[in-house]
Amino acid sequence: MNSKFSIPILLNSLTECNRCHEPFILDKRALQMEKPCCIDCIKHKKETKEKVKSAEAFFEDLEKGLGEVKNAIDIE
Repeated sequence: MNSKFSIPILLNSLTECNRCHEPFILDKRALQMEKPCCIDCIKHKKETKEKVKSAEAFFEDLEKGLGEVKNAIDIE
């Protein structure tokens, strides 16, 4: 690290998360980040991506189902 603070000094110190602004204890993972954030924010990011993928799949299935219903109505 090229700063005046070294990792051993900052490790396990209490700080504020840059995303949720809740206090958390700095670990090696957070010290490697440009803007350190807590583990909960990282987990939420992964969970959000998974939820977005499942929502996209749901809406694709819904569009297919609506397309089939529309085609059935047009045929009648």
